[in-house]
Amino acid sequence: MKPASVGALSGVRVIVTRAKEQSGELIAMFERAGAEVVSVPAIETVPPEDKSGIDRGIENLSSYDYAVFTSANSVKFLLLRMAELGREAGELRRLRIVAVGPKTAKTLEKSGLKADVVPDEFVAEGAVSALLKEGVGGKRFFYPRAETARDALPDALRKAGAVVDVITAYRTVAPDGTAGIIKDALACDMPTVVTFTSSSTVKNFLNAAAEAGLSPAKALSGVVVVCIGPVTAKTVKEAGLMVSVVPREYTAESLFFAIIDYFKGEK
Repeated sequence: MKPASVGALSGVRVIVTRAKEQSGELIAMFERAGAEVVSVPAIETVPPEDKSGIDRGIENLSSYDYAVFTSANSVKFLLLRMAELGREAGELRRLRIVAVGPKTAKTLEKSGLKADVVPDEFVAEGAVSALLKEGVGGKRFFYPRAETARDALPDALRKAGAVVDVITAYRTVAPDGTAGIIKDALACDMPTVVTFTSSSTVKNFLNAAAEAGLSPAKALSGVVVVCIGPVTAKTVKEAGLMVSVVPREYTAESLFFAIIDYFKGEK
């Protein structure tokens, strides 16, 4: 962490909605910057209820040319299921591996896998742009992802002549009991920031707020809304709310420094 960021968020309360198992690094950065952090996990990642799709994809790995990973979770849950089936992560090395974002690439590296393609823009559209430059006509793509996700990437690749098998590797669910935590977290006079790192965190947070008797406008009135990227920001805007901060790079670290810059501008 840059020395200038230490204490930069003193007097600021930050609500982190990221899944519990993924929020540790972000929370640590905020705490070192002097913020009061409230962890309100708005999503939980779990394996798919029906594993037949992912099992079939793993069985047919040798038939693909590319494997595309758009999140660290897609890597984690695919490799978990492969291990359960007695398959080795190394089987993926014969494929050309695409990782959307540095965290996804790093998760692959921890398992001994190297991303061949890491687009400059850390969203699906960035991956499509990078892949179209390689020529994808007739190529077969293995695409493990969340149960509910945008179809921008597979639709664009299919339009370019590729065959894309979309595989459900995991699903996100809303944790129980977050409504009360949200209500308490928002009942505070300190400047409050809420961070959203996916469209699911937005939807589940607002649903839990509604359970606590708070409309979206009331729940986030006067709150600095921070979104990790444009897709998440779009979900916030579709709920009729304003977004204050979107970092230039769609990573947790960039989100952190964008918040510091925001409060520097407020002073």
